[in-house]
Amino acid sequence: MRSTEERLAQLHIRADRLARVRRTKRFAFTCAGVGLSCAVFLAALIFAVYSAEPASADLTVSPALTASILVRGDALGCVLISIAAFSLGVVFTVFCYRLKRRMTEKDRKDD
Repeated sequence: MRSTEERLAQLHIRADRLARVRRTKRFAFTCAGVGLSCAVFLAALIFAVYSAEPASADLTVSPALTASILVRGDALGCVLISIAAFSLGVVFTVFCYRLKRRMTEKDRKDD
């Protein structure tokens, strides 16, 4: 039979394990939320550039070919989307790295 101290020790171990699992889930949801918001922002930017009027009014392209920004001659839109995608990727990577480092430091403090 276990003593009261052993039961309390086991209870604390289990509570710590559950807290660690909760933090891990929160970390995953936070990273997914940031990634989703970056993707939505990038999609909105692509839609805004794509729906803009072409630079030259005499450019006629069949509707099947309008999926490309470069067909309309809007190289600036392509560059803008590339820069935005790269910067969003950097922001997302730095965010996840800092969040993971913070979670690791918390786990070390708990141990």
